Amino acid sequence: MESMICIQDLGKIYSDGWGRRRFTALEDVSFQSELGHVIGMLGGNCSGKRTLLKLFAGLSRPTSGEIRVGDFSPELANHQSLLGYLPERPTFPGHLSPFRLLTYCVKLSGLDRAHLSDCLDACIEQCGLNPPLITGDSRRIP
Repeated sequence: MESMICIQDLGKIYSDGWGRRRFTALEDVSFQSELGHVIGMLGGNCSGKRTLLKLFAGLSRPTSGEIRVGDFSPELANHQSLLGYLPERPTFPGHLSPFRLLTYCVKLSGLDRAHLSDCLDACIEQCGLNPPLITGDSRRIP
């Protein structure tokens, strides 16, 4: 059977921002999963589960090793369009109005610019948001 997920010798070391090593989150992690299988991760706090998911989703880059999902690596846009990641405590940029945040999310989805406005209107209506309150600025799409 075909391997859908292949992680080989994966490692992640966080630095202090000055290039000095600070914390090893993952070290030499390797596993494979075949198409149609479900993977569960168990572990205590700070055991690397969140780091592995961020690497898998392409939100962070590994210090060493390789991740493959089918024929794609997490750095490729094709891979990122195949999955979603919702952290336990999502945060949103405080400088964005709700309208601009929705615009950003719709753009991330890969929707072409011609359909952006219609999609935003549908999201606002579906969520029951009042357009004058949500915009905080003009309805012009940035």
